[in-house]
Amino acid sequence: MLLKNPKDRSKRVYRGFYFDDVLRIIDRVPKSYKSELVNEALRKVFKEKGLVD
Repeated sequence: MLLKNPKDRSKRVYRGFYFDDVLRIIDRVPKSYKSELVNEALRKVFKEKGLVD
């Protein structure tokens, strides 16, 4: 997913959030992959909690 061509991405919505210590991890990722990283991480947690198929 992180290596997807930018043309293949769905419509995106910007939202602002505050981050705590996890920001250090996010900041290690190249700028162009930060949104994908956060989306994949959240999607994984939501799937584990049964909130997403």
